[in-house]
Amino acid sequence: MRRFSTILFLCFFVSNVSIGQSIEKKLNLIILIDQKVIIGDLYQIKLNSGGKTFSLSYEPGNLTILDPSNIFSKIDSLPLTLSFYYNVYNKKDLAYSYSYEIPLNKAWLEQSFIILRIYNTDRKPYKKIYYPLKGLNYTFELDLPTGSINRVTKKPSN
Repeated sequence: MRRFSTILFLCFFVSNVSIGQSIEKKLNLIILIDQKVIIGDLYQIKLNSGGKTFSLSYEPGNLTILDPSNIFSKIDSLPLTLSFYYNVYNKKDLAYSYSYEIPLNKAWLEQSFIILRIYNTDRKPYKKIYYPLKGLNYTFELDLPTGSINRVTKKPSN
């Protein structure tokens, strides 16, 4: 009987350790801002769903959601927004600080990869090419395994 209870305890312990190891959800996400892969300089990265906010960490190819419970059961289907700040530095000091809110579809979070390309339409090269999102100074495009979401570009003037 003692041996049975020891085995039962070990099984319980191993299952709890396994569950504890799966408290992170990693998404294969690459963020490009103005055609540059972002390695650092992102902060306050959050996933907002209804009134709920989930903190995230990012490194290229890896967006990690740290939450001890099942995040997907807490995410409302709409609206879902990825928000973060991005700093651009010049040779001396901070030059610009951008704030982004990217609307997402819950199904996209379950894809094998996401490539997010953001273009600041207040910068000269992108002002001539892309229309900004309504009321904002940027636009974005997505690549997913199931397809792409591309924005309409401006026609070149003759």
